[in-house]
Amino acid sequence: MSTLSTTTVKILHSSCCSIFPPIREQVERVARQNDLRVEVEEFSEMKDTMRYGALSFPSLVIHGKVYSYVEYSEDEKLVTIL
Repeated sequence: MSTLSTTTVKILHSSCCSIFPPIREQVERVARQNDLRVEVEEFSEMKDTMRYGALSFPSLVIHGKVYSYVEYSEDEKLVTIL
């Protein structure tokens, strides 16, 4: 039985973005490289994204906190919030 906990990462993006954008792949890759477990969910409907109060897109919601993806787009910064 694994003792690693799973972090839920919610990717908020606008509906005009493609499904399975590169952000999802990056989050999953960074998690694997750092032995972290993540579960990724994506939201693009306005009613879903507004629930988190995101002011810019794309954004990440991790442990209930909203992060602008632009500020954490580098792997080294992304891993600090996973």
